[in-house]
Amino acid sequence: CDCSAACGASHGGAIALLLAVWWFSAKYGKKEGIDFLWVIDRLCIAVAFAGCMIRLGNLFNSEIYGDETSLPWGFIFDLRGETVPKHPTQLYEAFSYLILGIIMVLIYRYKADRVYRGFFFGFFLLGCFGMRFLIEFIKEPQVGFEESMVLDMGQLLSIPFIVAGVVMLVMSYVRKSPDLLVKPDNAVRKPSKKDDAPVAHSKF
Repeated sequence: CDCSAACGASHGGAIALLLAVWWFSAKYGKKEGIDFLWVIDRLCIAVAFAGCMIRLGNLFNSEIYGDETSLPWGFIFDLRGETVPKHPTQLYEAFSYLILGIIMVLIYRYKADRVYRGFFFGFFLLGCFGMRFLIEFIKEPQVGFEESMVLDMGQLLSIPFIVAGVVMLVMSYVRKSPDLLVKPDNAVRKPSKKDDAPVAHSKF
């Protein structure tokens, strides 16, 4: 497994997802009364749980694990020829994404009227890539040139997303657009001729 390529693929996948949501919102959202942030605020909640499943898959495949550890929950990844316990960083990330997803579900369910448009998107970027940045410190270098680097490629690629998350949270607070609970069914739409047509009432 080329883990450096996988690292780039995960960040590239995030960018591709954002572009896809932007395209969908621009093409179909206007007539439904929704926009990019309306979609992404909801989508990122599901993505957090998907990220948890992906990291569990990495664990089952014995890839992207951490440095040697003496902690009792260390894993020996004998599938990769390891003979000493290593940090199961896949589990660390999986649990962090799971907790992140649960927190967002609870906020959406019980406190959605107290947050503003763009909050979940910013919260997700900051939480997801912030945790990844920290966990990378105990991961083994994925490629040789990372051994001489202060920050590895995963951390360097995570920084722009962390900054974007902070900016998004600040913008959400400053703009205060409380439209999180608006649903497509309740979106404002232009009246049609059918709306003006008289309603036929049955005599029976």
